[in-house]
Amino acid sequence: MAEEIVRLPLDCLGDGELMRIERPPFNVLLARVDGAYHAITDNCPHAAWSLSEGPLRGHVVTCPGHGWPIDVRTGLVAGSRSIARRCHVYEVRVDDAELVVYDNLPVELVTLGADDDGSVG
Repeated sequence: MAEEIVRLPLDCLGDGELMRIERPPFNVLLARVDGAYHAITDNCPHAAWSLSEGPLRGHVVTCPGHGWPIDVRTGLVAGSRSIARRCHVYEVRVDDAELVVYDNLPVELVTLGADDDGSVG
């Protein structure tokens, strides 16, 4: 069962804006892009810099520390298919006039490009 993290008014975030949600042990980055809401862990998977302090261009937020580009839809480094270093993706739902963010852990991780037996090749 998904755990509710926060409820916010729908107008809390303008299009193209980012917001940090304080939630120990990992803060959450909320982004609004083209009217859609996305939520990922606010820490860069490279060196744990706060992604909410970086610029958002399209669906990509750039880490202010070392410039890693992270896709807010997938949590993956933009242009990469590797899930070795990624941000956790949170579920976002609209409930009446509120935006609700859920933590849907535990999540089954799927290795991209893996055969049915788990091998890559």
